[in-house]
Amino acid sequence: ERAETKGLSYPLKSPGQGLSHYAPSTPLFLFDEGSLPEAVKRKGILHPCIALAFDGHRARILRDCGLFDVVQMLSEEGDMREAAARLFSLLHDLDEAGFAAIYAERAPDAGLGRAINDRLYRASRKERVQG
Repeated sequence: ERAETKGLSYPLKSPGQGLSHYAPSTPLFLFDEGSLPEAVKRKGILHPCIALAFDGHRARILRDCGLFDVVQMLSEEGDMREAAARLFSLLHDLDEAGFAAIYAERAPDAGLGRAINDRLYRASRKERVQG
């Protein structure tokens, strides 16, 4: 990948700097906590699909809303280190699983959550489900 600034093109210093570096080929839609069910009901949802939650509590909420074929949590206790460690390999595995879409909830926007959200943003190719 290459970056462009003021008409100049130069190679990126590391692969993770490109917007699509973390992007699976399966469409990934990013959403804020609590906003997805209503937004999806208005816009529709692609099936089969999976939703990613950051902790067991959020995973139960997403399962109970009945919109998703599968709900996967990144950490039962919401441990951001565990979630970050699992995210990249999980996206790779989900990409090969044959889902039509991945719906991912943003992490809390503090500390390691910011880095996780950056990876999710890159993986989503800027796709967001607005609440």
